[in-house]
Amino acid sequence: MKRTLLALAFLPSLAIAQEWQVDPAKSSLTFTAEQAGDVFGGGFKRFTPAITFDATALDKTNIRVSIDLTSVEVEGSDRQAEISNTEWLDTKQFTSAEFSATSARKEGDHYIADGTLNLKGIKKPVSLNFSLSEANGTTTAKGTAQFNRRDFNVGAGSEWESDQWVAFPVHIQFTIVAKPKS
Repeated sequence: MKRTLLALAFLPSLAIAQEWQVDPAKSSLTFTAEQAGDVFGGGFKRFTPAITFDATALDKTNIRVSIDLTSVEVEGSDRQAEISNTEWLDTKQFTSAEFSATSARKEGDHYIADGTLNLKGIKKPVSLNFSLSEANGTTTAKGTAQFNRRDFNVGAGSEWESDQWVAFPVHIQFTIVAKPKS
């Protein structure tokens, strides 16, 4: 009996994080930015999250999201015509971006996963801030992230060096709907 109780006492530290099956039809990855004082939005039609997560084993978290940059859609026909160009996402040379994190932490009622964003061949730290809700065996993660576009040469060239026309912050919003893999 004592051995059983001792084993149960250490169970949380031995927990194995759960691998998740993401529902791409119910998940989304969008962004907002500001041009000449007006906020505009966009998103990616194709992205592939691979998630291992358990709230009782946050140090075992593994989040990898591969983003198909060629699937970008942005508000405004002028922006859409320019977003794939060399100055912006340069999708001829960089067809994908990737975010990866290998741990998470809980702060109040939300979680933070500090990771690395690899965009246009440049790797920089980015943190995901997200909350979780569960219903009928399905978990929904909703969250945000932010980065400075200049850190990744998004808006390269002398015309875009300042934030006079396009602000530096890019705000990411995501919804991931998933169930535990069987």
